[in-house]
Amino acid sequence: MKIYRPDIYQKDVFSINYEKLKQKKIKVLIYDIDDTLIPSNETKVNEKTIKLIQKLKKDFKIFLLTNSPRFRSDKIKNQLDLECYSFSMKPFKYNLNKIMKNYDKKDVVLIGDRLLTDIKLANNYNIMSILVDPITNYNFILVKIMKKLKEEPLYRELEKKKILIRGRYYG
Repeated sequence: MKIYRPDIYQKDVFSINYEKLKQKKIKVLIYDIDDTLIPSNETKVNEKTIKLIQKLKKDFKIFLLTNSPRFRSDKIKNQLDLECYSFSMKPFKYNLNKIMKNYDKKDVVLIGDRLLTDIKLANNYNIMSILVDPITNYNFILVKIMKKLKEEPLYRELEKKKILIRGRYYG
């Protein structure tokens, strides 16, 4: 169960204490896209998110790491002017390995909304993980099935063991 416990849990990407990450000498932020930065049924990035990313670029190197196909992620990466790794098949490490070849693990944070993909990948790779609540409840059918069959029971188990309780933010 430890593999699914994020180092930090916040409501959304705007609630993260980036100053604290800077003080911890974090240099790289890796964001999931769908339901972390934008709703999974949209391709237009809102102004608030664009401003956040522009501000963070002054202090951090930022990447996008997504399971979305390139035709979707390219629209988002172009709006944010970021390097993006599409169809990453998280929690597999292939695309994360491409990013990590230039950075030390202690310098990197992975930020996402899914325990089974984002948090598991970060923890398996031994980098800092930040879980945020999903922006929407809209999901593509495969994600809906995975959440219902795998992620919901996992959340219940984590809550039962008081490892992670939804809505009880920390970090």
